[in-house]
Amino acid sequence: MPPEWSIQQIHTVHHLEVLTNALSDPRGALIITPHLGTWEMMNAWVNQYGTPTIMYKPMKDSGFNAFALHARQRLNATLVPTDASGVKALFKNLKQGGFSVILPDHVPDPSGGVVVPFFRIPCLTSTLASKMAQKTQCRLVGLSCFRREDGEGFDVYCDDLNDPELYDRDIEIATTALNRTVEQMINRFPTEYMWGYKRFRGDLENKDYYK
Repeated sequence: MPPEWSIQQIHTVHHLEVLTNALSDPRGALIITPHLGTWEMMNAWVNQYGTPTIMYKPMKDSGFNAFALHARQRLNATLVPTDASGVKALFKNLKQGGFSVILPDHVPDPSGGVVVPFFRIPCLTSTLASKMAQKTQCRLVGLSCFRREDGEGFDVYCDDLNDPELYDRDIEIATTALNRTVEQMINRFPTEYMWGYKRFRGDLENKDYYK
């Protein structure tokens, strides 16, 4: 579908000023978007407000990877790989007052995470968003998109993530705070979380909660 069609499907935006205020902050803004609701539907909508830098995991099939990359970049976004060069690009964008988008609840490699509670279960949690917030002091905004109960389009929620602990120099404190904010976003519509994504599989002790 063309971007214009996707934008037309967004009916109500709750607390839009949270997003626009953050995007006008010279420190930059980091958009936190968990595996929640229909986040892909709001890509075209949020990209109206600028050109975000978004990390993506390159696919093994080069042809399909090129197709997916082209499809996503046509929505006015700059995609960077999930490696050191991508991290550098995200930092640079924030330092220049731009905005970036991160999925905070993916399971990272052990070297890129710490084990902290998520819904009271110890989970290997990415430190990337927390390190970016601590180093750049950028604004943090939670974005989520859900189908309306009447089935007529979608609503977007903008959450001001302003807990001081999100910026704490202690990475365990910061990531614990980040998981709390993600929990709060999920609790708005808990059935809309992608529970099929095995978020609880990483605790460094090889416990398998999915057996």
